[in-house]
Amino acid sequence: SWFSLLLIPMAYLGSLCLKHVNESILQIFVGGLIIGSLYIPKKNNQKYNAPAWVLVVMGAVCSFLSMLVGAIGPLLSAFLNQTALRKEALVATKATAQIFNHFVKIVLMSTIIHFDFAHYNWELGILIGATILGSLIGNKVLTKMNDTTYDHLNNIVLSILASIMIVKGIYTLVAAV
Repeated sequence: SWFSLLLIPMAYLGSLCLKHVNESILQIFVGGLIIGSLYIPKKNNQKYNAPAWVLVVMGAVCSFLSMLVGAIGPLLSAFLNQTALRKEALVATKATAQIFNHFVKIVLMSTIIHFDFAHYNWELGILIGATILGSLIGNKVLTKMNDTTYDHLNNIVLSILASIMIVKGIYTLVAAV
């Protein structure tokens, strides 16, 4: 897809910048982007079909920031939530984008940064199990709610996650002083 066009070069660039960027400031920035994308009024309150260039830019931004912040799913969700995708397509698109992004991130972290995933076998096993369980439960819940309810709940969860990112970033900056 267009989203994955620049994943590798932008993740590589992000990995090179990893040691030179203040993570706390990035967390505040990304949290602010999420809040802004959720609550800045849209023209006619309409959703849109994202053109290819917007998907390329969003993929590049997510890929770059994922190497620096760690988790970029809330930003991706906030962006995709503005599109005209229905809830099932929205969840599938986000999952696919995350799979590509995480694959590139894992490869770069193990080759360039030399992160040793073997030290985290138990944690990774728990995360994989939780992902499978969450997907099964999420699929059942998703089919029982309408798009409006999904959008509302998604915005609440994204608002909470973005607020946590902002507060954590501010706390870390203040604690360092």
